[in-house]
Amino acid sequence: MRTDTAANWVANNPIVPMAEAARESDTGLQKIGDGSTDWRNLPYAPSKTGYSTLSVGDSYTKSDIGLGNVDNTRDIDKPNQLGARMRPFSTSPYPSSEITTLTWNNTTPYGSAWTTYAYAAGLSVNTPARFSMPGWAGTVYSGGTYAGVNNITGSSSDLTPYFVEFYTNAADFVLFFGAFAADFDWRVWANDMPLSDWQHSNPGNDGYGFNYLRIQFTGSKVRKITVAVPGAILFGGLIKPSADTTSVFWPAERRPMRVAVVGDSYITGGAGSPDPVYGGNIVTSTIAQQLSLLTGWEVLAMAEGGTGYMNPGGGSPREVYNSTSRNTALAALGALDAIIVWGTLNDFGYSTASLQAAATAYFSALATDRPTAPVIVVGPEVNPTYGVDATALAHDTALQTAANAAPNVRAYISQIQGTGTPWITGTVSGGSITNGNGQVFISGTDNLHPSRAGHEYLARRLTQALASVKV
Repeated sequence: MRTDTAANWVANNPIVPMAEAARESDTGLQKIGDGSTDWRNLPYAPSKTGYSTLSVGDSYTKSDIGLGNVDNTRDIDKPNQLGARMRPFSTSPYPSSEITTLTWNNTTPYGSAWTTYAYAAGLSVNTPARFSMPGWAGTVYSGGTYAGVNNITGSSSDLTPYFVEFYTNAADFVLFFGAFAADFDWRVWANDMPLSDWQHSNPGNDGYGFNYLRIQFTGSKVRKITVAVPGAILFGGLIKPSADTTSVFWPAERRPMRVAVVGDSYITGGAGSPDPVYGGNIVTSTIAQQLSLLTGWEVLAMAEGGTGYMNPGGGSPREVYNSTSRNTALAALGALDAIIVWGTLNDFGYSTASLQAAATAYFSALATDRPTAPVIVVGPEVNPTYGVDATALAHDTALQTAANAAPNVRAYISQIQGTGTPWITGTVSGGSITNGNGQVFISGTDNLHPSRAGHEYLARRLTQALASVKV
């Protein structure tokens, strides 16, 4: 602390640096510099009893020294807009000049001269190693049998998509999978840049055989590899040529956010989501995985087709959102930065009052089970088959009321009320969608579920709404 007599301070009239204390030796009074005001115009430091001596050991509040408006909360603990935590995948393709081969088939690569790097050898199938299979209900290949499902409650109709992500310096390697079913979608990225478009090919073994995704680059260097596949195709591990003694594989880092999405078939996809453009079924490129691409987050799809807050989707093994099995599966995911609850038209057959009560109970259960995880609630979807009618509006309002009353819910996002809504428009006439964006974004096969373009569009609308949410 700089010290001088009161007279000298006045005579010299210095500018005291920001936050530096300066004391008058003969009066005991002191001033706190602001870096711009000279001594004569700088006020004395106040105390609880006026201008008096500040001594070591005295206790003062921030208001006592003129800092009453300063927020002492650490930046890391302040609510931040989710947009600041988004790191989207690139839409620019990985340089084709570096890619030699990208094939998926049931032909054993390298003959018999290959080395296996199974997840048990250091590459876990669960986070933080970034081999995410949320709610894993069975095992990977073991003596010729599979559990056949990768689902939160064990229904083979809901095959939860997942990402396999890791680093490697290998120029030639293979991911191998066991096929539970054929004709589902998959895609590959290197350094968050697409190596391929969404692929829709029959893996070749529609049952319990292995399938091989071979990736060859023109040279060896460190790359992050991401592969999106459905739960119908079970990750078995990694292999490389046995002659390659230098290449290694290691887990990828944690994504900026780890988020679970609870929902229905709009989130999980499946046989009810046919793709009229690419063929086959949409499972991997649904809203949840598209959200991951648009945000760069790890997004875990905790969804079952046909279900809702009230609707059990036909019964066991499918269950309502607030069921013991689904809550247990959610708890098994470990730490989450947020939970998104997707609304659904599957509940339209239930009363508004019962829906609001069920939603209130579910949000309360999430607060108990996940006290540190903020919840974002999305209102029910609509489509040309189920338009914005009185039921849809009443259900949307009921969910918003329940969300607004829940302390752990940070935001309510409506798909049908407010600026730019409804997200999906159009009507069905003569068995076809005749107008609105539903002609592009809803599959003409059933006029109910999104096309791949629709999943991407809905994920983009959701991303835009999430960007301003503070958690």
